Amino acid sequence: MDFSGWSGALLHAYLLQGIGCHLTKTSLESFKHGSEIVYWSSLMTRLSDDLGTSKAESERGDVAKAVECYMEEKGTYEEEAQHYINDLICYSWKKMNEESAKTSRIPNSIVKMSLNMARTAHSIFQHGDGIGTSIGVTKDRLISLIANPIPIYIMNISDQDHWFYCN
Repeated sequence: MDFSGWSGALLHAYLLQGIGCHLTKTSLESFKHGSEIVYWSSLMTRLSDDLGTSKAESERGDVAKAVECYMEEKGTYEEEAQHYINDLICYSWKKMNEESAKTSRIPNSIVKMSLNMARTAHSIFQHGDGIGTSIGVTKDRLISLIANPIPIYIMNISDQDHWFYCN
């Protein structure tokens, strides 16, 4: 599997954040030292994408995804392959959490970006293709996140309770 696209996305995000980040040998070395968390994050992102989009993309004639490759390699049914890919995603989460807890040689921003990329992919593809079709649960989540106000409980000086909505 090729993860270079996802690790490349993390590198670009790191360089574009602009928080005193200069392209130096040291800043690029931080990715080398943090390669484990970047690897697991990229794997988790790739597998979530493959699991969520596999059926729709194969119907469109796209290249084989992890699910199809596992089915072909092991001679199994789609449901068993999906279960195996889900297990790999769970294992990737475990490894990412371990790496994020022990990684101190790399900037915290790389750790956060790695975790956030994996969280985003897992959320978007958890219930199918959340980008290509954007229907169902993913669409509802996005609408809720962007359009629906979030109630915030605030107590004023006179101890009266008020609900405010952030827009």
